[in-house]
Amino acid sequence: MSKVRVYEVARELSLENNELMKRLATLGIQVRNHMSALDVAEIDRVKRAIEKDKVENTVETKLRAGVVRRRTVAQPKDEVVAEVRAPEPVAPPPPARVEPPPARVEPPAEIPREPE
Repeated sequence: MSKVRVYEVARELSLENNELMKRLATLGIQVRNHMSALDVAEIDRVKRAIEKDKVENTVETKLRAGVVRRRTVAQPKDEVVAEVRAPEPVAPPPPARVEPPPARVEPPAEIPREPE
């Protein structure tokens, strides 16, 4: 049996590597990264599961004779919930350094001298 890398299968199915790895995990197939090898049986299993999802999510509408509109149903994407952190408390700025006004130093008053 030949083995095929995950990234090669993803390219063949027009999927991102991470998306295919998530699908493999839901099917119970363990892979470590995109370079992991898959058996032919595992590849067939993945392809069938993806094809089944496509068929289940397709809506057909007959508009008139010979005209059929096929659309896929929009699925809600797995929303990545960002970890919400409380804002860190902001320390109040240190109080402005208020210097007391300089003490008034008056020059010494001239002492009247006695005439010589």
